[in-house]
Amino acid sequence: MVDAYHDLMMDDEQKFQMALDQANRLSDLLGLVEKVCDQSVKGIAITQSSFKLIIDKIARLFPKEALDYYESCPTDAIMNMDVYRDILSKWAELDFTACMAYLQNKPDIFDWDFARNWGTFADRRFKTNPQDCIDVFQGFSEDMQRWLITESNMEADLQKALLPLIKDQVLMAKIKDDLAKNKAVVELTHKKMLDEVDAAWQKEAVAREPSQIEQWKKAWHKECPAPEVMVSAIRSLPEREDRLYLLKWITKARRVSLDSEYEAPEAWMERVSTVLRESGEIPDSLPELPDGDDQPYRKLLAEWLPQQSPAMQRAWSEAVVRFQEPAQSLAWAETLATESLRHDMRDLAWERWVATSAREAAPALMKQATPDELEIHLPDAVYGWAVWDYAAAKQWLDAQPDSPAKTQALEKIRGQ
Repeated sequence: MVDAYHDLMMDDEQKFQMALDQANRLSDLLGLVEKVCDQSVKGIAITQSSFKLIIDKIARLFPKEALDYYESCPTDAIMNMDVYRDILSKWAELDFTACMAYLQNKPDIFDWDFARNWGTFADRRFKTNPQDCIDVFQGFSEDMQRWLITESNMEADLQKALLPLIKDQVLMAKIKDDLAKNKAVVELTHKKMLDEVDAAWQKEAVAREPSQIEQWKKAWHKECPAPEVMVSAIRSLPEREDRLYLLKWITKARRVSLDSEYEAPEAWMERVSTVLRESGEIPDSLPELPDGDDQPYRKLLAEWLPQQSPAMQRAWSEAVVRFQEPAQSLAWAETLATESLRHDMRDLAWERWVATSAREAAPALMKQATPDELEIHLPDAVYGWAVWDYAAAKQWLDAQPDSPAKTQALEKIRGQ
């Protein structure tokens, strides 16, 4: 019964996570890899993050054993090669020293040799744990060091760090000379590129004069003019697209710099109400308010918006409903001017309530929702509740009076 419940109520991602949690033997993990790869071949979508979770667990628990298994290509050769490389890469990230010791005894890995693996993994490790690379390289023989320095295509920073460890003095001198030449070439190329970009930018800057809107924004950035000045600027623009663009910039909450505080909510509301009233324009996007502490702004907006035109209410009501408590949003929606807008905002409030707290939304729907709202949202609310507590959700639903919404909810949690 438990298995049947899980199969019914869990989505594919939840089922995968449970299977991964229960796979603690190498054979179980290898079987899970085979299953995931088989589903991928059949066209069943498997997220890359899910596959990485399996690789991560294998690399932590059984890296050597799994690599020995996949090296023999027991089934699909291309698939096994890919899995082998993924496990190897993750193991190098988790335990660089152990992974290198393992590889040193296996110079031929499919079509990759030890030098190429060293170049790939050591370059990556050097960025976070440079001493690990130094310690491992120091333990290599003179022949191995020579081979790696010349064949592994290490980045210049890693080569430079390993130079003092090279036992072959002639080779050390040659590598130093090569690094110096490469550095000079890179610096010359970089300077040439910067000169070209700078020349192109200067040419464009001379040819292009800032638009009127850009000039206003620059002038008003640090000192906000009177709303009447802004209204005059908006009205002077012949294109509606430009008027709306400037209006969006004017109506967002202001701060002079990233280090300064946002303007007071009252100052924002005073400017916005004047500009919108006098300009006669209706915004085509929601207002931009501070990240984090935006509730004082939205509270003023909620008080101001019901007094405005239906078109203005339609433009910005979502900025109130999406960020209030759902019960509060339902009450506020009743203050709006038109039936269609009240319907849409109530629908949005119920949708948010069901998504954020299905267990509380279901009883609220039975008490406050219209029959249409009940049919739309009750099945989703009961289902969301049942995913986490099927018995409680089913018991509550059984106790409700019969209705089309109840029937649909029962069908949804039964998977019909």
